[in-house]
Amino acid sequence: MRPYHLIKMSSVQALTRTLTRTLTIFHRSCRLDRKRIWGNFYFKAFSSNLSPFMAEKYRKVNEKAVGDTLEIEALYEEPGVNYSPIDNPHGACPICSRNLHITYKDVLILSQFVDKDGNVLSRELTGVCAKQQLHLRECVERAMAADLLPNHRPSHLPSPQEKEPGKAVFHRF
Repeated sequence: MRPYHLIKMSSVQALTRTLTRTLTIFHRSCRLDRKRIWGNFYFKAFSSNLSPFMAEKYRKVNEKAVGDTLEIEALYEEPGVNYSPIDNPHGACPICSRNLHITYKDVLILSQFVDKDGNVLSRELTGVCAKQQLHLRECVERAMAADLLPNHRPSHLPSPQEKEPGKAVFHRF
């Protein structure tokens, strides 16, 4: 692996200020996603002007303290497999095939099935079965009623509280 850029700095404070700036200046056409794995920084580099079918590469940043200076070395690496894929030869529902029981409190899972306007994504996009689609819709409505998920309603539409003035809103299920 060939080092793509090497920096020598005299203080850690200067490093924290300039690390992100120098890496983004070095790769202006890349969008960087920063991950911390095993004590090292990995940057996931996506090229915006290349083919979308190009394999993603990770840039590993090694930090070495040599005397009074700090060397930073960035190397490209192939991504490792961080998950165990589940065999799904029949194209079954991703929720049913993993035997997941999702409740309205599982906000991180529910947010994957909600678009920017707060609507549940269609079955064609998510690949879930009809039973789980109905269950997801109910869970998202409960989570929004309990203020666990943000309600991303457009500003020109009235909120449910404005539709029925004088009616008390109790967040019970």
